[in-house]
Amino acid sequence: MLKKIIQDDREYYFNRSDGNFYDVSLDMDPTLDLKLDNYFKPEVISFFQEYDYAIIKKVARILKPDQIYLYKKRYYENLKQKKAEISDENFLKNEYDRISVFTINLTERCNLKCKYCFFSGDNNFRREHSSRSIDFDKVRTIVDFLAPRMRKAKRPNINFYGGEPLLEFGLMKRIVDYVKARLGNKILLTLTTNGTLITDHILEYLVNNNIAVALSIDGSKDIHDGNRRFENDMGTFDNVFHLIRKIHDNYHDYFKKKVAFSTVISADTDIDEFYNFFSTNRILFKDNLFKISFENTVGNEKRWSSSRKDFVDKILDYYLERLMADADGFNILSLLFKGDFNIILDKKKRARFLTDRLCFPGRSRLFLDADGNLFPCESLDYYAKIGDCQNGFDYSAIKKLMLDYIEITKDQCFECWAFPFCRLCYFHAIDKDRLSLDFMEKSCNGVRAYFERMIKLVLKICEEKGDNFLKNKLKEVKNE
Repeated sequence: MLKKIIQDDREYYFNRSDGNFYDVSLDMDPTLDLKLDNYFKPEVISFFQEYDYAIIKKVARILKPDQIYLYKKRYYENLKQKKAEISDENFLKNEYDRISVFTINLTERCNLKCKYCFFSGDNNFRREHSSRSIDFDKVRTIVDFLAPRMRKAKRPNINFYGGEPLLEFGLMKRIVDYVKARLGNKILLTLTTNGTLITDHILEYLVNNNIAVALSIDGSKDIHDGNRRFENDMGTFDNVFHLIRKIHDNYHDYFKKKVAFSTVISADTDIDEFYNFFSTNRILFKDNLFKISFENTVGNEKRWSSSRKDFVDKILDYYLERLMADADGFNILSLLFKGDFNIILDKKKRARFLTDRLCFPGRSRLFLDADGNLFPCESLDYYAKIGDCQNGFDYSAIKKLMLDYIEITKDQCFECWAFPFCRLCYFHAIDKDRLSLDFMEKSCNGVRAYFERMIKLVLKICEEKGDNFLKNKLKEVKNE
């Protein structure tokens, strides 16, 4: 319920029950009558097992017994209500009456062999690359099923995914024609690609059909080619960077509005070289959307020679140094940390109850695999199947996944101080063919360590630069 955080010579506590941070280094009256007997009732004392009497005196103003009772009561009552709703098939059908994003896995083939790829090499503990491609008739069937649901969304999106989806460019064109016939021009069409197969002909098709593109670029030539390679082990940077410049120079309006970038910071990334590359080339990237993330190591930690925590700490130190210097320019690292900074700075963005971040699987990021099966998103398969193209949604499977997840996480999440900041989900709990709290705990430990470090960093910035400095800096970061 409480988390003690030491930043330099200041002592803070984060109170989970009200979502506030308290500086207990200031204005503490040691003679205050705290009525400490209230804190040694059996119902309360379990929350203070890690604190001695002196600490309880300090935090008595922060965490009142009635807060504990009320919050716990609301937490579990909220879960009880949500479980009853999930168990009602009519309720579920209503929840799945509108679908926003639908991703089609055109093929499991890929022309690259990236070192960190989640579906190849040492990382293939779930889906693997294969020769399978989706059949057009299966896509047509599921599009017919989803069309009335997607029409109800404000901005419905169909995304083409792989593997490398452009290996099935002909199939993609057939699907585009069919989707436009069924859903009209309201639909947003997007393509996630490594960019190496985009010829002048394909580029012209994408521009003419207003298909947005997410291109992978990991930094400089050395960084990018260190991980993103063709099957013959040749690097891909020259191909991709040449393409980026071509689109920027020849289709500038399309480039600004329809081209986004996906960037991965891996165990091998030289952070100084990474930062300098994007700063030097800011004219190419400053107006575009970015998705930037750390290499996913769930289920595979072999590639990290040092601990992930040490690596992230190094990047945070690097970022802090440049931020505190008030350096002007395009700070690519702000895109990596902005969401987490905002969730620390604004408690309205945090989860209060488990149901606040319990998604209805597939409702916002539905994924169709190459065999015609439906999954909650592109990261989940096998165990988390929630339907198929012939039968639509399997509501019993959806109910089971959600209820099982609630059952294994509800107590752990209630007791965890970092829960309000946490974004873990079904993905982190699925150990091959089952939900496992033990498997998820590896990610939980990482979240707690990461946010403790992030909170200290925020407190340090606020102490040295004032409460509004970081907020104003983050407002400058628009391309996320």
